[in-house]
Amino acid sequence: MSSHTKLTLSGEKEWVRRSLRAARMGSKLALIIELRTGGPLIGGIGLEIQDADNKRAHIGYWLAKPYWHQGLASEAASAVCRAGFREAGLHRIDTGVFAFNPRSMILLKRLGFKTEGTRREVLYRRGRWHDEVIFSLLARDFHPRP
Repeated sequence: MSSHTKLTLSGEKEWVRRSLRAARMGSKLALIIELRTGGPLIGGIGLEIQDADNKRAHIGYWLAKPYWHQGLASEAASAVCRAGFREAGLHRIDTGVFAFNPRSMILLKRLGFKTEGTRREVLYRRGRWHDEVIFSLLARDFHPRP
């Protein structure tokens, strides 16, 4: 999920369970995000192969609110995209970001992702519908973060 979502312990545990299941099947790289100094789980990031024949995957990430705006999601996304292109030989990585999350869109654009379009009103939250902006990154357009 590229959107900021409210984190709950049960939600985090379910994300870990789903990620481990997919990793065992060989279709997903799922990682937790934590501070270099250690401590609690502060987020997660995953890269899931959706079309092996066409070397295409989907990236999703989330980060607990106290850790926003520190470059942590950007660092994690850059590392996972780098691994996808270099290690897995991917050609394309795509994702979606809810329109109410402009910071995530900025992060993606800095990595080289391009906007492809908008899926209208795909999420109902807090009494209203929200659009999802679709992004893609081709290996040749990737701008890794230092």
